[in-house]
Amino acid sequence: MTIQQTGAVMDVLTVAYPQFYRGKDQRERQNALKLWAEMFSEDPLELVLAAVKRLIATDTKGYPPPIGAVKEQIWQVQHPQQMTEQEAWRLVAKAVNTADAERSFAALPPEVQQAVGSPVQLAEWGRMEETAFQSVVASNFQRAFRSRSQQQREQDKLPNSLRPGPQGRTGREGPTAIAGGGGKRGGREIAPGLPQARDRMPR
Repeated sequence: MTIQQTGAVMDVLTVAYPQFYRGKDQRERQNALKLWAEMFSEDPLELVLAAVKRLIATDTKGYPPPIGAVKEQIWQVQHPQQMTEQEAWRLVAKAVNTADAERSFAALPPEVQQAVGSPVQLAEWGRMEETAFQSVVASNFQRAFRSRSQQQREQDKLPNSLRPGPQGRTGREGPTAIAGGGGKRGGREIAPGLPQARDRMPR
């Protein structure tokens, strides 16, 4: 939004919460306007207005919504079908039971690929003992996937000027970061914290 468009949003809030804005001097109003304009600089006016009005419609406490609440509403509109860690794990469990790890890995959604790391990891998990795979690996994977999804969710809400890295990177990490760091075995990257394959009978 532009600063002028942000003013339209602030007008809606002022009308909806007259008691809160009564007595605010010009400096306070200008500071609020500048802050909202900065935080929503990459969001379209229509989307911000819809989020604000939705929060107004469901408010029962009589206070204007904070910026974070509006950002959360916008994120929910933009991500109506966010994958859960259980859904991601079901895809992984299915993928390890195929003969072609490369093809199975390529068929996974990008966020699941990032969590797994590589086709090699899929193949290694496919050779693991069933109990360990469905307990330890499942637990660690889902915890890591949930943590990374939450981190990405928070990053998505930030304007580019506040995102880490040069020119406001998205904050998306490499495939091994979700498992708690990087590591190598035999010259290839592995995901520490997620058990590696052991020789066993196939499931």
